[in-house]
Amino acid sequence: MLRDYWRRGCSGNGRGLVWQASSSLPIAAHFQDIVNTVSQNQVSIIQGSTGSGKTTQVPQYILDFEDGSGPKTIIVTQPRRLAAMTVARRVAAERGEPLGASVGYAIRFDSVWPQRPGGICYMTSGLLLKRLHFRGLCGISHVIVDEVISIDGHNFDVKVLYLEDVIEKMGSAQVVDLKNDKQDASKSMNTCDVKRYSPSTVQALKAMPEHRIPLELTRDLLSTLVKEGTVSAESGSVLVFLPTWSIMSILSKLIEADEVLSRHCKVIMLHSQVPKNVQMEAFHPAPAGLAKVILATNIAESSITIDDVTCVIDSCRVKLTFFSETTKLSYTDVVFTGRHNLEQRKGRAGRTRPGLCFRLCTQQRFMQGLQEEVPPELTRMPLVGAALLVKSLELGDIATVLSQCPDPPSEALVVHAIKQLTLVRALDDEQHLTSLGRILARLPLDPHVGLALLMGHWFFGLGDAMCTLCAAMSFDEPFHFEKTAGYLPWSISQKYQGSHKHSDQYVLGLVHQEYARLIETVGENSSNRFVASEGLHPAIMRQVYDASEQLRSLLQTDALGALGMGGPEPLDEDAIGPSSKKRSYTAIRDWGPQEWQWGAILLALATALPHVAVHQEKRHLWVEEDARGAVHKSSVNCCKNSFVFPTPLFAFLDRTQEEGWRPARCRQLTNIPPLLALLKPFSHSEIRMDGE
Repeated sequence: MLRDYWRRGCSGNGRGLVWQASSSLPIAAHFQDIVNTVSQNQVSIIQGSTGSGKTTQVPQYILDFEDGSGPKTIIVTQPRRLAAMTVARRVAAERGEPLGASVGYAIRFDSVWPQRPGGICYMTSGLLLKRLHFRGLCGISHVIVDEVISIDGHNFDVKVLYLEDVIEKMGSAQVVDLKNDKQDASKSMNTCDVKRYSPSTVQALKAMPEHRIPLELTRDLLSTLVKEGTVSAESGSVLVFLPTWSIMSILSKLIEADEVLSRHCKVIMLHSQVPKNVQMEAFHPAPAGLAKVILATNIAESSITIDDVTCVIDSCRVKLTFFSETTKLSYTDVVFTGRHNLEQRKGRAGRTRPGLCFRLCTQQRFMQGLQEEVPPELTRMPLVGAALLVKSLELGDIATVLSQCPDPPSEALVVHAIKQLTLVRALDDEQHLTSLGRILARLPLDPHVGLALLMGHWFFGLGDAMCTLCAAMSFDEPFHFEKTAGYLPWSISQKYQGSHKHSDQYVLGLVHQEYARLIETVGENSSNRFVASEGLHPAIMRQVYDASEQLRSLLQTDALGALGMGGPEPLDEDAIGPSSKKRSYTAIRDWGPQEWQWGAILLALATALPHVAVHQEKRHLWVEEDARGAVHKSSVNCCKNSFVFPTPLFAFLDRTQEEGWRPARCRQLTNIPPLLALLKPFSHSEIRMDGE
């Protein structure tokens, strides 16, 4: 049967060589077992090592196997948008078809659906959840769940529970769970022989702080690999895993300044701040005479194959978001990743040819100081969104449902989430979803940001301003901080000097509003010139614009109002057209002291920003009675000298805590009056100001 299958695959469509290469994958030998198991069971589990071909081959086996059941429509979940796009393109190329024939993908703001009856669609888990919520399993024959998204997929465990619930009630589709073998990373560890290096080199490495990533060492390693010919246009490219955009940018500058690397390498970054078309260069052949040096975060950790990568350099770090149960504050930190994640990263090299992997950590850390896996989101992040998702999907009691997850969260996190949803009246006292809660669950925003959007739109008629501000708060700042040592660019600081109202959100709103004005009234070329002249990230600017348009469309339909009145669920986002009402390009402006609009915006921002801090002096803040923080140097409120703000109170979005730097730095701050601090319905902070 397998021989006949490959014979059919190699005949026609010009795909013979690709299919012959696929037949050498480890999973090919199990073709018959796989199709038999899937056809005879409603739920199947397929386990294999990284690089065995699970993600690309299993959907094709199911699609092409003739079992008399008719056309098959197969949905395959993927961890990230980039993975969904690239895997779909790869599978289409294997089949000798253009993208959109029998293989497609669906991600936020972009989709290419299979056109023939039946087909394979690679889809992010969030879109699958919406598809199941609005349409159930209608038209779907198979759902393939890739296990790797349980590591970093947003609310992944809740989505799996909902899928199980849908299967139990409707039972019309078959589910295939793809799992990775948990290999012992220490068995593949080769440590450096110190006898091969000079005493000065050994001493320098011993003196290097472990919490800092040795970027100069990484550059020198790259240079050695290029000189030896291990990395070149002919022998292959290198993939470097780094935790943050700023660290990627620093290494990129070091490479550009190196005489050898600048002549023989092309640097490509895989990050959400890079436009999609630039990211796709990593998957294309290297330019003539150059080797690709691909700098990536954990976006490239799983489900991504770059054919010519033969070497991986792994910093062994990852940037994660945590939630402190004691201070009730969320923060980001760069930490060592898990052993299983290291194996995933190692598997990016040698996918189609032999490869090497270098890990930048000590032997003691590798053998004794690493967890098996990165902690799942449900155990380390605020659960407000997950709890609201549980209620909106009608899965039952929040605590009961979350306790059934494979990695259940702590009781304190669950209690805190329920308390916060009750405070904003998304839940009533019996933990039933309210009309407001149904609307907040429908918005593609965090609940507190969604509440601010609705408040500004319904109470004050400031829908356009709040759409821009809320969309901006949902993405990273668009400034090139790596060029200014982390500070707000001088051009932006001077342009809005005196009119920024001591608010990072206000400055972001002005920048994104001007971009929207140019793109809608003048055109793409003008908006691109604005992005270039102001030193902004084009990908982030476009993402915020698309998100604000989506929010404007939602506010202009009757769907949210009907939902709040207890009506049926509105149509999904694919059925909601673009916003029809013309955008106001002066919705955010330099309001005078007598104008009420800024007070209304401040009230909404005080609702959207979950934390409160008290300014002490210079950059120093009190975030709790016994916890200090600092103003992030990227803020317009960052001042090294003494400065008196209108009030000592700030609302802020989150904290960062990188490379052991203490105290934690507070990001995206807005100075607020004391009265608004008392009225904040969603504050995590309790601050007493003695004597005032």
